[in-house]
Amino acid sequence: MRIGVLVSSFVLSVPLAAQASWSQLYTDAPPPVRQDAVMAYHAASASVVLLGGIGPSSTYWTDAWRLQGATWTQIAGPVPPVRRNAAMVYDSVRQCLVLFGGLNNSGSLQDTWEWNGATWSQRLPASTPPAGDYHGMAFDPVRGVTVLYGGLTGSVLADDHWEWNGTDWQQRTPVLSPGARLQPTLVFDPTHDAVLLHGGSSPFGSTQLPNNDTWTWDGANWTQWFPATPPPMRSGGRAVADLHRGRVVLHGGGNDPFAWEWDGAEWRILLQASPGLRAGHVMAYDADARRVVLHGGGNGYWAFDTWIYRTPLPATVEPFGSGCAGSADTPVLANVAHRLPWLGDTVQNRVSGIAPGEPGAIFVSSFGAIPPIDLTFLGLTGCDLLVPLDILELAPAVAGAADWSYTVPNDMALAGVAWRQQAFPFDAAANPFGLAASNAVLGTFGVR
Repeated sequence: MRIGVLVSSFVLSVPLAAQASWSQLYTDAPPPVRQDAVMAYHAASASVVLLGGIGPSSTYWTDAWRLQGATWTQIAGPVPPVRRNAAMVYDSVRQCLVLFGGLNNSGSLQDTWEWNGATWSQRLPASTPPAGDYHGMAFDPVRGVTVLYGGLTGSVLADDHWEWNGTDWQQRTPVLSPGARLQPTLVFDPTHDAVLLHGGSSPFGSTQLPNNDTWTWDGANWTQWFPATPPPMRSGGRAVADLHRGRVVLHGGGNDPFAWEWDGAEWRILLQASPGLRAGHVMAYDADARRVVLHGGGNGYWAFDTWIYRTPLPATVEPFGSGCAGSADTPVLANVAHRLPWLGDTVQNRVSGIAPGEPGAIFVSSFGAIPPIDLTFLGLTGCDLLVPLDILELAPAVAGAADWSYTVPNDMALAGVAWRQQAFPFDAAANPFGLAASNAVLGTFGVR
């Protein structure tokens, strides 16, 4: 029996669900007003970290701040030298922030710094990009490298393309590239597992013109995309990857007060209340709170406000209970990255730890709940049934894992509805019954 049969017969009356929207986050003692700072989310310390920038009267800030919940606090200790128009990202492999370049009163910088959650340290690689500012930078968690593109080198708009692996910078020279760019937006695209570049200004005679093109870099090639409704031309926009919603969120850098979302094929404008026209602001994605954070900048004024963008009904898949050991390993059931149960999208879960040579696994799903049932009486010693036996589906094993997927109807009646799942891999050598058992997961259908 497929889960879709049970979903189609499942009737629940719920209020009309709201989609993701902006709201101002009111905080005590926010950082002093500034523009052209850098901000990124340091997942290991669950902190949104803000550094540097410039304030009124061309005052360079020599401070660093962290946002946790609704509280800004200044981070004690030495920080990198003052700068504006730098770039900073979070290296999720090495769990550190990576900062490069920028501009101060003495000119452009070409230093590389890292923050481990407690202290800043300058890195001294053998190779480094030239001194520059207004560049774009993003971390690619698939390849484990920080990607830097474009910017201003002296008075020249650069098309430089570099990657930082935690030890050294390597220049990349693909045949096709987006060309010289000032203030391009770079961000990881979770729909393509690649780095996305959008906009920025290109040289045009003796001046510069903003762009509205979209490209992705997969580590070998740049690919240009041609969406039907691209955002207006802009330079200096900010974008972050909302990893749970599987979207890139873009805001500011042009004469457009609205945010845009990239779904991997098209851009969609969000015609709703927003932080308004912005330049010189910063954005980051707070993965623990599942929210986009925007701070500061301005548009003919200096802002020190903080905004968040999130959905009130997030899709979730959370583990509970414990599995029991098979002949090879204890099977683990988990959600596949960026494949959460959003209405109108496909959810995908995977059980790993299947013994070699076994054909696959049985996935058990239900909208109900039960206390754990000890399966020792069946010969599955140490195994528990954690989910009612409402829906049973077979999935083949590939390289020691089996995948289950389901396309969720775009039906608001499912918004916020919880369901449970457990997997039972075939394992003839594990016990007399020939099955092992995974942990279970609790899923919730969400609205983007």
